[in-house]
This record gives sequence, structure tokens and C-alpha cells, in this order.
Amino acid sequence: MFIAGTAPVALIAYFMLWIIFALILAVIIALFDFDSSLGVASLACTVFGIAVYLINFDGMSELFPWFADARGCA
Repeated sequence: MFIAGTAPVALIAYFMLWIIFALILAVIIALFDFDSSLGVASLACTVFGIAVYLINFDGMSELFPWFADARGCA
């Protein structure tokens, strides 16, 4: 069910989370100095993306049981 008031709040939360994730990735790249190797930086970004996916969809389902129901994993 779509609720018009919820959509802007959800979008703001979504964008704020991805800004935070981008900042975390920027710190990781800066700490490990991936500037010299595009392949290694791409691999680091891929691993980070997979980690974020697993944490968001699998980890959050453990903390919030209703989230698994919303995903159809009940």
C-alpha cells in the first residue's frame, strides 16, 4: 500500500544511508591508497557493495523480523 507521506521520508532515509555508505567507502579507499590500481579499487568497491547488501538484507532481517516478512522470506 502506497502512502504519500511515507514516500518522501523513505527517500530521504535512503539517500542519507547511501551518503553514509559512500563516505565509509571513501575512507576505506583513502586508507588503503587504491589510487595506483584501478583493478584493486574496483575489487574493493565490489566487496564493499556485497558486504552492504548482505548486512542490509540478511543482517537486518535478524534484527527486524518484520523485514523478512516484507521481503517474502517468512
